[in-house]
Amino acid sequence: KPSPSLYVWSGKQEEQVAARDLFKERPTPAVIDLLTVSELVLCECEAALAPLAPVLIAQSAVDTIAHMIEEAKEDQSAGNMREEDGRIVLTENTDAYKARRIEILAKIENCIEEV
Repeated sequence: KPSPSLYVWSGKQEEQVAARDLFKERPTPAVIDLLTVSELVLCECEAALAPLAPVLIAQSAVDTIAHMIEEAKEDQSAGNMREEDGRIVLTENTDAYKARRIEILAKIENCIEEV
């Protein structure tokens, strides 16, 4: 059984207060991975990390996102191909797509720096 358990709650005011109180009593920092940070950024939920402070992340995650940003800036590919339902699909890497990718990666990097 994973520890700690994940809890499902109704969202009632008393439960919210109790949950906040539990975070205040937490004596240890939280550890988060790059995938979780990325998902929080993509959902615009970075503020969810605030009650967990201090939050730790591996140096390898910091290095990975920095490397991904450099690769995205240097990317000159015209597109990419993938298989979807037995068909080959080509996705064009437009200037807007590339700019959006760099923007998202930079938001992830900023989130890590602020945590």
